[in-house]
Amino acid sequence: MSSDDITVRATALDGIAKSYSEEKNFTQARQKFAEIIALNIKKAPEFNRSSLEMLQAGAQIEIAKTYVAEGDKKQARAEFTKVLTMPAAKFFAEQVKSELEKLDKKIELAP
Repeated sequence: MSSDDITVRATALDGIAKSYSEEKNFTQARQKFAEIIALNIKKAPEFNRSSLEMLQAGAQIEIAKTYVAEGDKKQARAEFTKVLTMPAAKFFAEQVKSELEKLDKKIELAP
């Protein structure tokens, strides 16, 4: 993928990462989501930046979810918490809070 358009690149990476995640190839999914987060969106046209900030925060959430799927609650918590430091944090604060609460719930065994 050699597109110089950051928006196109981010969107393509998101699709690839989600495909890996659906296949339960979490290592590759995390790698592609991390590539989205690493993009320098300041190089994108200004009118695209807020959408890219949302995409980056969404990618961080997806990274956290891969750790949840693997049963690594400690790493999942750390990854969810990173979202709160990102530019689009206010849009994801409630979702992150909900995900963290789910991690805190104990598994109840049926009698």
